[in-house]
Amino acid sequence: GAVKAAIAAAPDQLANIVSAAVSASPASSRAIVAAAVAITGGAAASQENLTTILKSAIEAAPGYRETIYDAAMDAAPNRVYDPLRFPGQGIDVNTAGVSGRFPDAPPTDLAGNNPPVVEFDVSPAAINLGESATLTWSVTGATSITISPAIGTVGPNGSRSVSPTVTTTYTITATGPGGTVTRQVVVTVNAAPNIIFNVSPAGILADGIADATLSWVVTGAT
Repeated sequence: GAVKAAIAAAPDQLANIVSAAVSASPASSRAIVAAAVAITGGAAASQENLTTILKSAIEAAPGYRETIYDAAMDAAPNRVYDPLRFPGQGIDVNTAGVSGRFPDAPPTDLAGNNPPVVEFDVSPAAINLGESATLTWSVTGATSITISPAIGTVGPNGSRSVSPTVTTTYTITATGPGGTVTRQVVVTVNAAPNIIFNVSPAGILADGIADATLSWVVTGAT
């Protein structure tokens, strides 16, 4: 009751109130977090408030991390996930995961790290054998960026001409404090036409009485 009353009286002090309450009584962290989530909206609480409550409580009592997550997950079902126990279901606060309640917000961890933002494109997407295509990319929020196959480590912004001999999928992998993001583009290689061209007979008399016949089979041509 005291936590709810304090937050209701000073909602702008949410982080300080939760931190002080959990620090004073770590064993009561579950009840404190549940009360904080409930007074800020429960399952409809904002992304900002959920993140603030989790971060403040865990920083105040790191040894009660699972208990704090359990309380938040119970109080805001389908909104909060513990990433250590539910990999792939969301990053701390489910900002863009399975519930999709915050489709415009990027996933964020408790340190405020966003995953890398990656743009990866190819032009043209289809080439004939022997021609080239250009890969272009722009990456922010990454400390390591690689492109495969055959290219390796690259900078955050760039382009590269490629001339694959067969249809090839290129993958860019960007890793940063907020996680790893991959993007792919495909360069389709159109095979050269196959031609079978014959003449029969191969030689004729110059008198023009006999004819020669040309025959052909072409595949892969438009």
